[in-house]
Amino acid sequence: MNILEAFDDKSIEFENEMKEGYVCVRLPEDASLGGFTPLMYMEPAVAWVRADQLGQHHAAEHALRITKLLFFGTEYLVGVEPPVLKLECPADASPRYVSAVQRAQPLHAPLQQLSENSEDESNTSGGASEAPSHSEGVEAEGTDETTRKLLRRKEQLETRKATIEKHRQRMQEILKGGSEIEVRPRWLVPDTNCFIDHLELLQAIVAAPAQPYTLAVPVVVMSELEGLRLSGRVGGAARAALSWVGGAGAALRLATSRGSLLASRACTAEAAPGPATNDDRVLATALCLHNNVAAAAADNDSRGDDGREAPKVARRVREVVLLTDDRNLRVKALAAELPTRDLPSFVHWAGLVKDDAAVRLPSLTG
Repeated sequence: MNILEAFDDKSIEFENEMKEGYVCVRLPEDASLGGFTPLMYMEPAVAWVRADQLGQHHAAEHALRITKLLFFGTEYLVGVEPPVLKLECPADASPRYVSAVQRAQPLHAPLQQLSENSEDESNTSGGASEAPSHSEGVEAEGTDETTRKLLRRKEQLETRKATIEKHRQRMQEILKGGSEIEVRPRWLVPDTNCFIDHLELLQAIVAAPAQPYTLAVPVVVMSELEGLRLSGRVGGAARAALSWVGGAGAALRLATSRGSLLASRACTAEAAPGPATNDDRVLATALCLHNNVAAAAADNDSRGDDGREAPKVARRVREVVLLTDDRNLRVKALAAELPTRDLPSFVHWAGLVKDDAAVRLPSLTG
């Protein structure tokens, strides 16, 4: 922050509203990060600057970027509890920002060298035990320094080769006991952004003839739509989504964060089960719904019958798919082995929309 303050260009003045003779300044990183939470739900900040101040080499963009970084460092990191930075005013120097983070002492001294466990060390040392004795014998005969270095390097390579081979064997043992996930989409759990940005695709899923899918809308999504219906930017889309949900047929059900399906759509609020975020509650709804569906279904793929040994590779069936544009939420779902996709990709995969421009992603688990 101290270095950035020296580069802060005060000659370029930004305006928050459009004025005559001003041009809009946008940062490319804002567009790249716009799909991540919480930026995707925030009103995009737009800055305006006089056309004659744009200059060369994107001077206005650099000035705006430094302004945002300084705001984050000198305002947010100083005001957050507990503070990360603090302003220090020494008597013999200019004010400066310093770290306010309290460093905890480690309970154990840091390791100086990483190695395999004692069993591996004993096994590998046995294979390379002859090399040191040979090296010592050669050194005793008065060989030159180059030969001794080559012998030591040979010992290191042999030890490393033995360690890599044992690691490979361990990986093979782990892979033998792996699992396969078979995706059979039947329950679709849409996030809030699906209703705001892709309502027509949800309508296409419900309206498709003989479609096998049922929309399980989390109650927390309904609460978010209720809060967004008064927003100036997405209020119209939120109101349209609420109106459509109220009149949708049996292909749409409301689901609680515990995976229970509600018979009525009048309930649009749910008591928060703790300090979890709305994204965590959406993910919990999908995971609990999957657990309930799996418990009710007869799944014999991963169990042996009549005393026979179960297969080494367990096959897991997933009938619940999470639909969201939030990349962070998709990463969390994949970590929990829950299939997830953004809505346009899923609709194209299901063959409900004939759009050559849609993204082609054949797998729901990758």
